[in-house]
Amino acid sequence: VLAKIAGRLGDEKVQIYHLKKVLKGQGGKENSLDMAVVLYKLGFCYAVSEPAKASKYYQKALAILERHYGPEHVVVATTLGNLGSEYGALGDYQ
Repeated sequence: VLAKIAGRLGDEKVQIYHLKKVLKGQGGKENSLDMAVVLYKLGFCYAVSEPAKASKYYQKALAILERHYGPEHVVVATTLGNLGSEYGALGDYQ
């Protein structure tokens, strides 16, 4: 299921390349929901191979999502859960 959400296995590098291009083209839209989606997807792409990078992107997405939806929204909770998983992968249990 996760592979289906993120795209076919092995395509993470291609997805990261394209997502970073989109990220660069978002100038002036740093707090938009579109930016949050791109940041979230980058975090998802890095989740297995580079948890430190994944957590960085999840944190940035989380800040935007919390401002837009508030702290109680399900999208915020999902992002927090993913961020917690990355912290666990890094051995940061606080």
